[in-house]
Amino acid sequence: MDNENEDKVKTDDGKKKDSRIYYDLISQLIEHLHSTKGREEAILIFLPGIMEIKKCIHSILSRNSANQNEILLLPLHSSLSPYEQSKVFLKPKGHQRKIVVATNVAETSITM
Repeated sequence: MDNENEDKVKTDDGKKKDSRIYYDLISQLIEHLHSTKGREEAILIFLPGIMEIKKCIHSILSRNSANQNEILLLPLHSSLSPYEQSKVFLKPKGHQRKIVVATNVAETSITM
């Protein structure tokens, strides 16, 4: 497989679609939303697996290092303990924005 097609997957209609995850773009979007929107609004990011969640959290923290006290950044996946998973339901401190980075499985089983 050549490099151009490595990150492409076939859709139901047979077309090829880019499957790469642009962590830097996600981090830029988080930074923009955090600086322009009310902080009472949570942000929910769905990713396919634990490795992708860890990479995304690292990217967000790296880009938003000055704002780390203003962000409550929480992973959500099946490998976490029930206690760790329950943290996504807690209300963040008044000045913090909650950002949950979850697997796609959480999309069908949790309503925040």
